[in-house]
Amino acid sequence: MLVESISRTESACFSKQQIQLAENQDQLVNFINRPFDLGNIPAQMKDKKAAFTNEQREILVRGLEVQYHGIKLNDKVSKALKSLSNENTFTVCTGHQLSLLTGPIYFIYKILHVIKLCEELKVSFPNADFVPVFWMASEDHDFDEVKETALFNQVLRWDSTHNGAVGRFSTSGLQDVKNNLKSIFGNSRSNEVLDLLDAYAGPRYGQAFFRFIHTLFSDFGLVVVDGDNVVFKAAFAPIIEKELAEQFSFPSVQQASHALNELGLKTQVNPREINLFYLSPNSRERIQKKGEDYLIGEHTYTFAQLKNKLTESPADFSPNVILRPVYQEFILPNICYVGGLGELNYWLQLKGVFEKANVVYPLIQARSSLIYIDHALANKIASLGLTWRDFFADSHKISKEFIKRQDSSALDFSAIDGLFDSLKEQVSTLISDHEASLSSTVGADLSKMQNVLQSIKDKSWRAEKLKHEKSIKVIDQVKEKLFPNGNMQERSMNFFQICPEGNVSEKLHDIYKAINPTNSDINIVIETK
Repeated sequence: MLVESISRTESACFSKQQIQLAENQDQLVNFINRPFDLGNIPAQMKDKKAAFTNEQREILVRGLEVQYHGIKLNDKVSKALKSLSNENTFTVCTGHQLSLLTGPIYFIYKILHVIKLCEELKVSFPNADFVPVFWMASEDHDFDEVKETALFNQVLRWDSTHNGAVGRFSTSGLQDVKNNLKSIFGNSRSNEVLDLLDAYAGPRYGQAFFRFIHTLFSDFGLVVVDGDNVVFKAAFAPIIEKELAEQFSFPSVQQASHALNELGLKTQVNPREINLFYLSPNSRERIQKKGEDYLIGEHTYTFAQLKNKLTESPADFSPNVILRPVYQEFILPNICYVGGLGELNYWLQLKGVFEKANVVYPLIQARSSLIYIDHALANKIASLGLTWRDFFADSHKISKEFIKRQDSSALDFSAIDGLFDSLKEQVSTLISDHEASLSSTVGADLSKMQNVLQSIKDKSWRAEKLKHEKSIKVIDQVKEKLFPNGNMQERSMNFFQICPEGNVSEKLHDIYKAINPTNSDINIVIETK
């Protein structure tokens, strides 16, 4: 395996705002607690330690005991869980929806980034311990975003008629997806995929997903947290009640959004007046204010009635995208959240919400971005006499440069373009000086001549492409593999795509080795065997 890199700026794959988030958070200090930097870790630990009470640690440990009951633990996970009782233990967290079979491969990158960052923090700050955490967004309701994944030119899809929080879905129908994957990988018990699929089971999807991710990453000591946990919700109930009574999050987000827009920065989310949902067995309903009362679906409640429901069944109240980060940071002794640039963008809108909830805002860091080039694709690139770096250009430019390299006699119109530009300028000057009334007519004729020249160039280019038709086709194939539909590969390719022999552990460790959690460059991982 060979690992090379390219800066985010040089790649031209990211906006100015995204590069600020990934590389220059100093420009965003009004919207965050402090920029992500190893030099800021001690101050962040100090803030979190002062605010995170012993009671909160006890709640975290108790909630995880409930969640991990009956789950087989190895030494690394067991040690991580036990260490969370210690006041000098902190977490680094990432989170995601419950994507089918992990969904896009950046899901894997996020988690391995967090794991490796914890290890590097331990080296830098040996008197503290750092536990990597994956937070399951099991109360998310957008099933369309997680119900399918692409793998080996197939689309695996889980068909379900359930509604509401995805983590509460019955797993009926999931076996069909697992059977399809088994047919792809074969039935050899040496195949690690089969063990993972055995773990991917339970009456509810949240339980199945928890076991699946735990099994996938247990060798790295990852702690998986399901926010749909009655112990955690009961502890968070005072902040839920505050939101119901005061709607404190809405004006805070509005204020931050306005400030971001004033600076020409984009915002990611729009807040509701009340940023909570109510969960029932097959639905997730917005909680809305209606005069002095509250509306959930077709039912109306007084504040006293809703408060009573919160006391009796806190697990049925669910924070939306605005309050979910506050809930997560309330439950965890977290010092850093690692996420994609889209999700970090909405964290810029939340600092005021954290302040009003009296919860410490964490450091935020952009996850690692990688491009994976398997052996076959690497050979194709080499056969073209190109490098992976060439493919960051658009397809037309790649093909044009390829033809120039291959055929020194390829038509080059640059000299003619220069002559034509000079001709236009001379004609325009001559007419302007001697017969200004003809300037507009002559300008239109020159434009027609320009179009004729462009048509000649286009025909010549098509003719040149035909001479190299096979190579151009390979270029287009490689470009599509690296940037499917013009997007980063990591946003569509599934992790199991790079494990055709079922060698899951080997590929996880390859990616783990390639990740550098303190460098924001895009890493290019190239198979060499």
